[in-house]
Amino acid sequence: MNGPWAPPLAPTPGSDAANVALYTQGWANDFIVGSLSTAVDQLGVTPGQASGALAALREAALPGIIQLSTGTSATGRAWLQAGQSGDPFTFGDEAHWSLGVRARLAALSDGTNRYNVRIGWNISQSDVDNVDGLYFKYQDSLNGGSWTLNAYNGALTTTNSTIAAATGWHTYLIDCPLGSDPVFYIDGVRAGTVTGYPTIANAHHTALMPAKICKSLGLTARTLDVDWYYLTWARL
Repeated sequence: MNGPWAPPLAPTPGSDAANVALYTQGWANDFIVGSLSTAVDQLGVTPGQASGALAALREAALPGIIQLSTGTSATGRAWLQAGQSGDPFTFGDEAHWSLGVRARLAALSDGTNRYNVRIGWNISQSDVDNVDGLYFKYQDSLNGGSWTLNAYNGALTTTNSTIAAATGWHTYLIDCPLGSDPVFYIDGVRAGTVTGYPTIANAHHTALMPAKICKSLGLTARTLDVDWYYLTWARL
């Protein structure tokens, strides 16, 4: 499915029990047409690169994949992102947000060809952490090659997970319940939580960034493939 949906919920507004959503809305893109143009959707999620490369792939049972590649530059990068400072994303104080991304690493980062991957929200298209965001991050020399969970709203907060990065397809989920710290999951396994993400309350905003890969060492191309992403919002 590409595009928005707004499934109705049964309870009548005003009669709901505590913490039951009055309504929910979501956006998704599974890139089913298999072209780079399908990555530009209602949320403005757009593929981009700097000294990297982009491709639209098809595989058996997977009719649409967007491939982000570092190219052969030692500092190549590529991303899927919706807006930056001109089109910010702010976590509200009345909603429950969730972001899911199915992505694949073809080869792990190492001391010869090193890269960073970020999945979540991040306002920069560069290889930096000191910008507002909420995201998974992986690099072989960080946390022993396991995923880190990161938030920035003027200061960086990082939680080290015990889930090692792995090649192949995996599903990454960031769940942001109202009034609670975000919870990170990989393939349905809880990876941990983190504090200090951008919200209306702390006057910080970020940008939706389902995927980003940035090279920092080596000349062999490294790729991050994205099968789909979804974003849901529930009003409580």
